[in-house]
Amino acid sequence: MQWLADQLARRGYAVLVPDLAPVYIPASTSKPYSQEAAVQAVFERMMTAITAGGGALGVDAKAVDASRPALIAHSRSGLVGDRMARAWAGGTHPISTILAYGPTYDLARSSPSGRWGPPHPDVPYLSIMGDHDQDTGTDSAEFLAYWITAPRRSAAMVLTVPGYGHNYLNRALSAAKIDDRTDCERGCPTAAEHERMFGEVAGSWLDTTVRGRASAWPIRADQALPSRILGLPGRFLAVSNAPGRVSLLAGSRAERPVVSRGVTSTVCNFRPPMQPSDVGSGYCPEADLGTVMTYEMPLRRLEFKRSGTARWAVPAAAANADSVRLQISPTGDRGKTNPGTPLRLVVRDTRGAAFAMNLNPRHPALANRATANTNGSYQVGTLQVTLDRVRGWQRPGTPRRLASVQLEAGAGSAIVLRSIDIVPRATR
Repeated sequence: MQWLADQLARRGYAVLVPDLAPVYIPASTSKPYSQEAAVQAVFERMMTAITAGGGALGVDAKAVDASRPALIAHSRSGLVGDRMARAWAGGTHPISTILAYGPTYDLARSSPSGRWGPPHPDVPYLSIMGDHDQDTGTDSAEFLAYWITAPRRSAAMVLTVPGYGHNYLNRALSAAKIDDRTDCERGCPTAAEHERMFGEVAGSWLDTTVRGRASAWPIRADQALPSRILGLPGRFLAVSNAPGRVSLLAGSRAERPVVSRGVTSTVCNFRPPMQPSDVGSGYCPEADLGTVMTYEMPLRRLEFKRSGTARWAVPAAAANADSVRLQISPTGDRGKTNPGTPLRLVVRDTRGAAFAMNLNPRHPALANRATANTNGSYQVGTLQVTLDRVRGWQRPGTPRRLASVQLEAGAGSAIVLRSIDIVPRATR
């Protein structure tokens, strides 16, 4: 990753790039030793050398401000991010931000509740995930989706970028043309484009979270999710850090919606593809075409056998709402030419007045991912609606108070929801 260090150094950052290859020789991350603990020890020794000043690393480090280090990780190094954030939180150099590219968490193959906790609530977290990544796949999106309702005081998000893979951030792999991607004979980003994209993301993210510069990265509670950022489509899974956020966990049986006739509402989860023998009740029906890459977490599946509605009551504590975030996914392909899953959002105020907005089926969270050559791959994404943009909701004087959220869809539609997040107005 020397190329990334060079780019960041030109922006004024001091960058340490340890050679972690010896740490990762065993296939197991825990035997015969903990790779997480080993990586943390490497970084701690390097930070000790930097903070001691002098020339312990072969350079004069006296001018380096090591008080707010940022951690950038790729692949298996993503394992150590939260561990280091928690271990260093009370020290002289707490982790100020985490940026990961294709990190592995093994969530699709192990129990997240047994091994992983939510990302540190006080450390901004961004994962970049290539939608052609055939190595770690959707691990970071699954990780964040699993902990979607955990309270946060800083932003946490996954940005999925089209066409990018896993290996080409590593020049040894790109020089040998070891590309993990499939269906990439034409038009996929080159190794140079991988480096350019992630270099721009890293510089911009650090400028925003370390230096405090204004940007389009939605790190504040009052920022909307951008439709594009740094020229990339805004396909986000994002957890709001708004104080007072209320999450209706859509997979909870206690928060089931009221549905109209012809609409089925069930709680289920998707079976990991490498566990075909793990059958039983509680699993969502597999799509005829396409794959939902969100495993082993409860989801609310809504199937519209006829045009109908599903409505959730909003707790009184969340009535002073500014926006609604749907953590949502289609359940599979909708044909090669259909743009996506059309939905209509209806919000009601506490006086019973209803206001509606048609949601764009091409929104990244609803879009059809099928191509001429492949079936689509789907994951939970964030669709944010600011209530003042719903026609008729905004009014002079006393703001309206939110009483319910309703989704409407036509016959043949099906979606899954991880949660519905109500973001309070007071944060804007």
